[in-house]
Amino acid sequence: MKTNQTASYSLRVNRILLKKFRYIADYEGRSTNREIEQIMRQHVKKHEDEHGAITSEMLDAFYAKES
Repeated sequence: MKTNQTASYSLRVNRILLKKFRYIADYEGRSTNREIEQIMRQHVKKHEDEHGAITSEMLDAFYAKES
């Protein structure tokens, strides 16, 4: 059975910043959500390029200490 790979996250942000961000997303031909995803992908790639891949074991350990 295939599981849903999409997660929801609420974000509180300055109203003017969000309006500007939506403007940029539209300029880039993306929805606001897709623009956020694009920036997150770029940030994760940059981090992994500098520090190495974030493995599933690392994620498991990280989330285990949160609970």
